[in-house]
Amino acid sequence: MTSFRLSVIFFITMSFKVNAGMVNDVNIAVHPINLHKHVKFLTGIAGFRNYQNTRSQKKIRKYIRKHFKQAGLVAKEQVFEYEGNEYANVVGLLNGNKSQIIVIGAHYDVCGNQPGADDNASGVAGL
Repeated sequence: MTSFRLSVIFFITMSFKVNAGMVNDVNIAVHPINLHKHVKFLTGIAGFRNYQNTRSQKKIRKYIRKHFKQAGLVAKEQVFEYEGNEYANVVGLLNGNKSQIIVIGAHYDVCGNQPGADDNASGVAGL
């Protein structure tokens, strides 16, 4: 069993002075329908998102990057190798040129053979 979690991370960088116009260029709408749509996709991928199923994880990574980009974020991956397999954390950056950073994260993989709806998928959908 592995000892790492695959993560999706949203970085908001900002200065100490927070103002209302700071993130106007971001298209983020938190709506129950969107949350349901994301959870349904994440839990409906064929093959559980555990460390053994890298193909399912790649589909999820692509989905997360697409939605980060649609929200106006810069989407990146932190790729690493473990026991001959490629894994990645997905990162979304907002206001990437500021000196202070706020990190919001969730993990998109699951432990074992389960859909991970109540923890992993809901955390990613909320993010």
